[in-house]
Order: sequence, then structure tokens, then C-alpha cells
Amino acid sequence: MITLRSLVALMAAVSCQMPPSPAEAGAWPRKDGEWFISIQATQDWGNWVNYPKVSTYLEYGLTDVWTIGGRIEHDLQTYETSEAELFVRRAFPTVLTWQLAAGMTFSETTEGTLSFKPSFHLGKGFETRWGNGWMDALIKVELPVEEGAGSVGAFAQIGLKPHECLLTMISVDAHADKFNTTVKLLPSLAWEVRPGRHIQVEWSETVTPAPEGKLSLGIWMSF
Repeated sequence: MITLRSLVALMAAVSCQMPPSPAEAGAWPRKDGEWFISIQATQDWGNWVNYPKVSTYLEYGLTDVWTIGGRIEHDLQTYETSEAELFVRRAFPTVLTWQLAAGMTFSETTEGTLSFKPSFHLGKGFETRWGNGWMDALIKVELPVEEGAGSVGAFAQIGLKPHECLLTMISVDAHADKFNTTVKLLPSLAWEVRPGRHIQVEWSETVTPAPEGKLSLGIWMSF
């Protein structure tokens, strides 16, 4: 039986066979015919008994306005796929220098829970005396296919490129359901080791409901 997880895994395998830009496109569409892949390992800080989780994220520019992609996360402790997602996103013409996009994500968890997540994206580029920067934000709603309560999420990022090889970013990720609200702060750095390839370091600090830190190391590839 073909599942969402197997489809995402197949997409990741295909992309790794292709020759070797930075972060996820967000509100901006991926260029027509362009691939982007991110592989990231995340470890609970201070809780070294737990094995890291490894996620693979990819995007493909289907046209100049349509971007498709997916994400799959593996738990190295249980050797299981924690979550798999497939998405499609459509960019719209800029409005007063703001880039707009709308997307739909289909998600499956280890327990077999299926949900779909409509989202709205907003982005803007700007210039500073320290280099070019960008702002990117999204709002999404998670709706389970079967019984269960929905949830809402929001993500915002501001980035700056102070050097031709360096990207600096700070993000806020929030998620709320009927049980609690989770807010995370995520500072991140990415260094371009060669054209189209970045090494990324990210720290995730949970602000609420309980303090928790995670360290992530990753590689970005675009081609």
C-alpha cells in the first residue's frame, strides 16, 4: 500500500540523485525547475540518552508560481518515521512590495493520524546598512481527517545577510490546540561552503509550556 510516508521518501531519494540556496522559500516560489533539499539532525540538549531525530525537507519549483515538496522525519531511537508531509504552495503577485502565497499540506504521523493544513504566507525583502534582509511569516490551521480537535500555528522569521556567505536568522514558532500553547524561539546561522550548499546551525528554545532546548545541525542544497 502506498502511504504518504513512502511518497515523501521516494521524493527525497530522487532528489539525492540529482547534482548539488538557502532556506525554505516560504512566501516566495521556488524557481521553475529548481530543487532545494535540507537534511537536519536535532538532539535534545542535556538529555543525551535520547537519540537525535533526522528530518529531510525538499521543495521543487513546478512552475514560476507553483512549488511542491515534502518533509519526512525519522526517530533514530525507535527507527520509525515520526511524521511525513506533502505540500503544494501557490505564490501570488506582490502587493505593495509584499509577497503573498497560499498552501495546503497533507500530514501523516506514526500513529496513522491524517490531517490537512491550509496556510497563508507573507514575505518581504529589505535592505539595511549591514546587508540585505527578509521577513517571512505564515499562519496555518491543522484539521484532522477523522475525529479529533484541530489546532492553529504561526511562524515568523527575520533574516539578514551581513556577508556574502553568511545568513543569520531568528524565528518564532507557535502552536496552539485545546490542551496547551507551545512557543519556541529559534536563532540560526547558515554558512555557504560553496555555491548552492550551506551548513546550518540552529538552536531551539521552548519558551512555554516548559523550558527545553534542542540543537540542530543541517545541510542545505539547491540546484
